[in-house]
Amino acid sequence: EMFQQCSLYGHAHGAKLVLSIEEKSENDSMAYRAGLIAQSLMQKEQQPLIPCISLILGEVGQFSRILNPCYTPVTHDALPFPAAPGQLTAAQIMLTRVLMKFVTSPQHYCILGHNIDYSVSPQMHNAAFSAVQLPYQYVRADVKNVETFTGSGYFKSDRFRGCSVTIP
Repeated sequence: EMFQQCSLYGHAHGAKLVLSIEEKSENDSMAYRAGLIAQSLMQKEQQPLIPCISLILGEVGQFSRILNPCYTPVTHDALPFPAAPGQLTAAQIMLTRVLMKFVTSPQHYCILGHNIDYSVSPQMHNAAFSAVQLPYQYVRADVKNVETFTGSGYFKSDRFRGCSVTIP
């Protein structure tokens, strides 16, 4: 019920479930598990599935931030202090995910368009992936039409995760 309220009964673009515990224990993944259970129930009830941020507040909840597959709140090294207790930098989260082998398979992204040799998107994205040690790849997909791309093995691959679209 709490997740349904957080998700505005399927009308929100995302939900954030924040829990508080007194001390670090085996329950440091309970927010993640609660999010999975809630999404499973929503699916069973044929409700729309939306992305969920599930975390535990404070220093004791740092691992819950690492478990979030997307949209986890982060801080930045340039700030004098984290915006909230327990916040980690994106680099700390990604490094931990890589070291714990949460991120192991290469994922593929691309810029989609035609006559796009000029695009610096691959260099920019690949530098960012490298900086946070992600095994991801960003390439140019130079095609005349979307149908050619959606019919390609690149698009149909289990490793394909998304693309930026420019003027074809």
